[in-house]
Amino acid sequence: MKKAYLFAASLLISICAHAFFLKEWAEGRYMTGPGDGLAQMIVFKKMLFEQYMQGNFFYNYSFGLGGGVYSQLGYYFSVSFLFILTSAVVRILQLVHLAGEADTLFWAQAAV
Repeated sequence: MKKAYLFAASLLISICAHAFFLKEWAEGRYMTGPGDGLAQMIVFKKMLFEQYMQGNFFYNYSFGLGGGVYSQLGYYFSVSFLFILTSAVVRILQLVHLAGEADTLFWAQAAV
């Protein structure tokens, strides 16, 4: 019974903490104003996910000479274990046809 109360309290606190984001999301906005970085980050998530799906885990010639995926995209989630895990889950969901194309809108919705 204590676990149920703990779960309910955690859910309520999470909803309260994210209420503003959920409201904006429900109205079709993703808080891409100046300084928040979301508009830039979702594009890089998409690009990095595509690099992973093409098998470019460490190096890609499209980045030019010395264009390592980690060195060029290190700031943008390339070494984030959470993003790597998320990418793996997204790919599995795509393989079983539970998720569609991972475009920028997909990554924006996933951020919310």
